[in-house]
This record gives sequence, C-alpha cells and structure tokens, in this order.
Amino acid sequence: MAATLSPTDRDDIRQMIARTPPGVPTLLDFSNDMHYRFYLKQLDLAGIDRQTYPEQFAVLAQSRQQHQLNGAPTLGDNYDFQPIQAISALGTDDDVTYDSSAFSSVPNQPYVSQMTLGMYDLNGDPIGAAQFAQQYNAGTDLTVMAAGAAPPAAPVVTAISSYMWQDQSGNAYHGYLHASTSQAPTNITNIAPMPDAAKGQTVTKLCLGRSGADCTYSPVGGTGSNVLMPVAGSITFSADISTNPPTPNTCLITMARPDTGQGGGCTIKSTSNFFGDPNTVINGQTITWNLDPAQFQPANGCLTPNSEAIYTFTISLTVNVQPIPLPVYVTITSGTVPPANPYYLQIPKLLVFFSCIAEGTEITLHNGTTRPIERCGPGDRVLADASGAVLTVDGMLKGTEEVPMVRIQTNLGHNLLVTGGHPMVTPDGVTLARLLSPGDHVISLHGDATITAITTEMYSGHVWNMNVGDRVEDFNAIPDTRTFFAGGLLVGDNQMQFKHNRIHRYIPESVRAALPLRWQADFENHLRHRRLSTPL
Repeated sequence: MAATLSPTDRDDIRQMIARTPPGVPTLLDFSNDMHYRFYLKQLDLAGIDRQTYPEQFAVLAQSRQQHQLNGAPTLGDNYDFQPIQAISALGTDDDVTYDSSAFSSVPNQPYVSQMTLGMYDLNGDPIGAAQFAQQYNAGTDLTVMAAGAAPPAAPVVTAISSYMWQDQSGNAYHGYLHASTSQAPTNITNIAPMPDAAKGQTVTKLCLGRSGADCTYSPVGGTGSNVLMPVAGSITFSADISTNPPTPNTCLITMARPDTGQGGGCTIKSTSNFFGDPNTVINGQTITWNLDPAQFQPANGCLTPNSEAIYTFTISLTVNVQPIPLPVYVTITSGTVPPANPYYLQIPKLLVFFSCIAEGTEITLHNGTTRPIERCGPGDRVLADASGAVLTVDGMLKGTEEVPMVRIQTNLGHNLLVTGGHPMVTPDGVTLARLLSPGDHVISLHGDATITAITTEMYSGHVWNMNVGDRVEDFNAIPDTRTFFAGGLLVGDNQMQFKHNRIHRYIPESVRAALPLRWQADFENHLRHRRLSTPL
C-alpha cells in the first residue's frame, strides 16, 4: 500500500523546508521529535521498512538515543575530506512530468550509504513515487532518481532528499536537503570547466602540479593539495532576478572523488560568498560568474590522482515573475542526471591528473637505447613490452610531487622512483606502485624481477609521464598494453594510470567479505529487492 501523508507529516515537511536554505545539506538532530518523524516518513515514502532493513532501523534507534543524550551530531574531525550531497537535477520539459536526481559521495568506505528522493507540490502531496538507492561497503558515487506528474499548472515543485551513512568507526550520520523550482531559465551556459574543443577533447582534463599539451587546465599554483580550477558561466531567465529575496539566494559548488572507492570531496572556498564575489554579477534577467581560478577546500587536497571528479554547480534564485516572485533551482553537473531539460545542464566528464615518474629515469626506446624521460617527446618510439612491440609517444606531462613517492628496488638491480598511483606491470597483471610489497614480482626488460625493497621518500625534482599509443577518451576501453620500460621496469602510461586508479568495483562476494555480520541481512535483502547481481 502506498504511503500517505497526514496533516502532521505535511506540516513537518513545510517546517523542515523553511528551516534550511535550499540546496544545502544539513545533519538531522533526532533529539528533536520533528526531525525524527520527518526522517521516518522519508523512509516510509521510499518503501524502506524494518523487516527488509533491520540493521538500518537499529542504527536509527541508537542514533536517536545518542542524540538525546549528547546533542546533535557533527562531522567534527572524523573526515579529512568533506562528504558531498547534492540535488543534482530538478525540472520538467512540459510543466507536467518532473524529473529529479540526488547524489552522495562519502569518504572512508562506510558500511552503508543511502539516499531517498521524493517530490512534492505546494500542498505537500507527493509527485510520483519516492525512490532510494544504497551502497554497501561503499558510498562513493550514490545516485538516486525520481519522476512524477505534477498537478496542472503547479507553480512550485519541491524535491527532498534524505541521506544516511555509517562509517567503520560506528558513527552514523543522518541528514537531508531540499530544492524548489518554478520558472525554467531561458538559457544555461557553462564556460568552465569544459573540454578544449581546439584540442579535440571530449572530456575536461585538469592537471594539478602538471603541465602538458593534453591538459585542459594547468592553473598556476595548482597542486594535489591546492586544488584550483576556473569556474565560469551564466544563466538567463524571462524575468529579473531578485537581489533581495525573502529566501536567500544560495549556491553550492562541489567536486566529488568517486573513483578508487575513496569518496567525499570538496567545495569551492568562495561558495559561501558566491553572491558577494565581484566576479558574480546579477544584471536584470542574467547572472554571470567567473571564478578564475576557484580554490577548492579542504586545503590539504580533496581529489584522487588520475581519476574522475564529479563537478556539480547548484544555485537557487528567486525570479520576479508575476504575480509573486518564485524560486528557481538550476544545476550544472558532470554527474549522472535524467534526460536533459531547461532546468539543468549535463557537461562532459572531468578527469584529474597528478602522478608521474621521477626526472632522470631512463626510458627504453624501440632500438634498445635509453633516454631520460624528460628528453622524450611526441613522436619518439618506445619499447612497449619484452616481445618487441613498439608504441609512439603521443604527449608528455611535467610537474612536481608533494607527497612521498615510492622507490622500488629489485634483485636485478632496478631502482625506480614513481608516485604511489603509478601502474606497475606484474606477471599477474597490473597493480599500483603503492600496493606492492617486498617479495612481489614485476616485469622487467630481462624477465621477472623480485622486489627486494619498497620505501617511500619525498622528492623535490620534476616528475614526468607520457601518453603512448593512440589517445583514447573512454578510459574504460584502454587496454593494458599502453606500457613502456622506465628504469628497466614495465609501467603503464598516463592513460593506463587513469584507468587503474579508477578500477574499484563492488561485486557481492567482496562486499559480503567486508561487511560486519549485523549488516549482512540488509545487504542480502537489498540485492533481492532490487534484483541486482551487483549493489547500486
């Protein structure tokens, strides 16, 4: 039976919307009865029940007790990187059928991460069925979508997303966010970040502490711990934008790091003062912004080297339409959203690069001679494997490294210094340098070599990397043959480096092995309920 809303439920929803600014994730305090009722109703509307998810409700009850004893939760110092939640789409093509999506990325591989998403009209009546999505032993790229038909001429539609996760220290967090929209913008333009069409790019490539012909952006001062990127665009409406609305205009700009199972991310440092920035201008019906470069925080860096980052720009504005001003929620994202409509814009993928090989490392050329990596360049032909295969260098990257690099020494005398995320070829396949241990085998010019020592050290010189072979924009399709010999050991090129830093899939067997016993029933019921062979 479909869940229904009582007058108390509707009043709770209205109050929860009024208490927080649109688009801003807010943790719930279950010592507050209204917060607790509201969250329970969100689960109910999405079809999440105690029988199917017993541990989730046990954690909820424990959280309520803890909040009553100790007060509202905070993230505190539990996370180096910020959990990211956003309503990534809300809009309609025909003023009848509305689509919405929400996104979450949580660091530190939580036991479970969940989101619900539902839409409502001004009366508090649901528009379509609320939906939910979950990940177990993960939480890096959780997306949930909902759709439904609104009443005729509905002036405002509101999306509400609740979320929760429990980390591996046993800390549980529950929160929500909302967004409301009405009049569609007449135009959304995203200037940056965007691929460089002149370079034939179909994805945006952000190089931090690196420079190279293949980079879209190489911001001066940008490093792995100082994330800089230009952010620019404009939105135009059919009526003037209110500069002093009753509900404050809000903007949230985030980058999440879903690859390699790490999750979380960062926000633009100036987001809280977006409307006070001199480069953000409201002029009648149009708002423009040009943050070049924008700085993301936390300052110790938030992105995973050689991986995809999900960029999301959300903005809530009040437009002075007649007879009353109405809210409009607009998003620009490189993440997954429903089919395009005038309220949101999906942009190409954003890839981040900052891992390499130490300067001076000898690269083996096609004729068996060697040359330092910094003296290699496009058009050079390098030996790609021990069978004699040859690949042509397509491009080079140069930069510096801020974190300790990995030194690999073998029984055959090899001594290679690489970043921890660089792919190394072993007899059993490709792995990352930071995952190797003494006694492991790697492939060399002269056959298998045994690692005798693995150490880490800071390196102040330049680091380099290469693209070898034809350039491929779909990194999932890159074969493990984009290789060359560096210091006599077989390593992957920049494209393989990206691919292997993002390989992290959660098959049921690996999830079961990692989950505590108390979460096993929820996980099995979730697979059964969704009829999936892999978790969402």
